[in-house]
Amino acid sequence: ICMKLAHWQILHVMINLYVLALAALTCALETKSSVVRDHLCLPLERQLAFLRIGAGRGLTYCATGLLALDTVHRGIGGSLRDDPAQMLGGVLMVTIGLFNLALGVSVRRKLKSLKSKMPQWTEVHARFAEASARAEQPIGLDAHVFTAFCEGYAVRFNRLEMQGVFLEI
Repeated sequence: ICMKLAHWQILHVMINLYVLALAALTCALETKSSVVRDHLCLPLERQLAFLRIGAGRGLTYCATGLLALDTVHRGIGGSLRDDPAQMLGGVLMVTIGLFNLALGVSVRRKLKSLKSKMPQWTEVHARFAEASARAEQPIGLDAHVFTAFCEGYAVRFNRLEMQGVFLEI
């Protein structure tokens, strides 16, 4: 029985370490700090390309939440453990993950529609130049310019979807 208990504790610690690592990744990805973004998130996103799309992040968040929920329902010896904070955290992560997954799929579908409606590059460049000429900022692509650009092709993104668009492009 001691061997079974020791094996369970090692497994439990490993799962908790995975939850900790994935939760730290989530915090890093969602932080607004430019230092963290430039030195941690961008290199991670280059290596783990699925983190650059909403659906990929959603799956990561769901995995984190499911691992957290798995440890709530398994105590030593198979009994239920009462840990409401971890259960709440797991449920929130799964919920946010499903939301990001749905948002990512929706954005991906609209971007495919936008791409299929685009004619040759010269016309796209002319429409973008027209949209950016109306922009307040002379350089770069902001949400308003991109929205005007997409509306020229009859594709509309709401404000929430725009966050997913800028994540993917």
